[in-house]
Amino acid sequence: MPHICEAAQTQGVSIYFLGAKPGVAIGAAKNLRKQYPMIRIAGAEHGYFDQSEATKVIKRINQSNAGILLLAMGSPV
Repeated sequence: MPHICEAAQTQGVSIYFLGAKPGVAIGAAKNLRKQYPMIRIAGAEHGYFDQSEATKVIKRINQSNAGILLLAMGSPV
């Protein structure tokens, strides 16, 4: 993760965070901004959405023009 963030910051590539419980992706983005002040965050949202919302989530990610998508989605058991 540090290598990705360093490269993204150096090259000006933005990152979108998707997944985990509500608040976690936003918190991760805020923490990384403290470590990498010039990092560009394109967006952050939790992964607890149902299938009917998937198209809207994809649209938001695409519209953000993020160069990197960091995904933290579990696998149902």
